[in-house]
Amino acid sequence: MKQTIKAIRYKSFVRYVFIVIVSIAYMTTLTACSAQNSEVNEASEPATNTSVQDVTIETSSEVSTEAQMNSVWTSKVLEGNLALSDVHVFNGGLIGVDGGKIYYSSNGIDWEMTKDMAPYYYYDAFIAGGQFAVYDSNNSHFSSDGKSWTSFPRQDYHLFNTAMYDGNQFIDVDTGSLCLSSDGVKYVKIRADANDPRTEVYFQDDSGYAATISRLANYAGVYYAAGAGVWRSADLYNWTQIVSSGDMTYAAEELLYNGSTFFMPALYENYAFDGTTVTKVEPIGSVFLVDSANHFVGVSGSGASSISSDAITWDPLFSESEPSFIAYCAVIFDNKLFVYGEDGNMRYAAYK
Repeated sequence: MKQTIKAIRYKSFVRYVFIVIVSIAYMTTLTACSAQNSEVNEASEPATNTSVQDVTIETSSEVSTEAQMNSVWTSKVLEGNLALSDVHVFNGGLIGVDGGKIYYSSNGIDWEMTKDMAPYYYYDAFIAGGQFAVYDSNNSHFSSDGKSWTSFPRQDYHLFNTAMYDGNQFIDVDTGSLCLSSDGVKYVKIRADANDPRTEVYFQDDSGYAATISRLANYAGVYYAAGAGVWRSADLYNWTQIVSSGDMTYAAEELLYNGSTFFMPALYENYAFDGTTVTKVEPIGSVFLVDSANHFVGVSGSGASSISSDAITWDPLFSESEPSFIAYCAVIFDNKLFVYGEDGNMRYAAYK
C-alpha cells in the first residue's frame, strides 16, 4: 500500500539525519587528510575503484552545468503551509499533491487547490498520455489541464505501490502480481493463459516471498520493475531479474535512468547499475531527478545539492541554505530547480 504522508516524512527525516552525520564525518576526514598532506608535502594516493561492497562518494570536475554553484537559493513558505509530497511537470504547469488534495501552479510558487479527494489519500500520480492521473486509495482522477478533474471509483480494487501508463494501457503491481487496465479504473491480473491462474505474472524476492515493487517504468520500450530487486521485460509477460535483492541492503524506492545508468535511491544508501555491476553509493541527497542533459541531481533538505553523470561520481551543485527542512520532492520547471518539503517550506534556484 502506498505509504502515508507520515511514513514518507519519517523516512525522509531518517535519511536526512543520516546524511548530516555522514557529511560531518566526511568533512572531518578531509580536514585531517589535508593537514597530514601539508606536513609531509606528498601527493595523495589515487582512489581505489568502487566495488559492489564499497560505500563511497567520488568527486570529479568533469560534470558541470551553467547553474553549478552560481545560483543562490530563494526560500519561501507556501501559503497554508502546503506540504507537497509529489510534484510533476504537465501541460505547461505543475501538478502537486498534499495528502488528500491536488494542486496546480503555473510558476511553482503560487498554488491553487483543484481537487479535494477527501476522505481518501493520495497513492500515486503520473502522466497518462494527454492526461494526468492521480490515484487515491479508492478512486482514479484524470485531468487534461491540472485544473478540472474527472473521477471514477476504481473497480477490482488493488493494494498497489506504484502505477504507470505505457502509451496504450495502465499497469500496476498488486502485492507482487502485475495488473493491467485499459481505462485506469478496472484492473485485471496478467496471466500468460487467461484461464489459468497459475500463469499469473508474479514478482518474488530471493526468499520466494512476494517482492515489494516501488516503481514501474518504461525506458526505450522496455519495462522495468524496481523494489526488492530489479526486473526487466519486453512484453509484460516474461520477466528477467537483472538485480537480485541480495545485491541491495534496502529495497529501491525509485528507479531513474539517464540513458546509460540506472540509479536506485533507497532508505540508507543508493545503488547505481550499469547493466552489469551494482555499485553501492552513500546518500548524497534525499530527493533525486534526471535533468534534460541526462545528469542525475540529488538535493538534500539543507539545500546542498550534487550532480552526476553515472550516479557514482558526484560533484557539488548548490550550497546549503537556511532554513533546513525535510525535502519531499524536487522538479525542474521554467529553468528553475524547485524543492518542496515539510510545513510548506520550499526553495528554488536558477537551473539551465
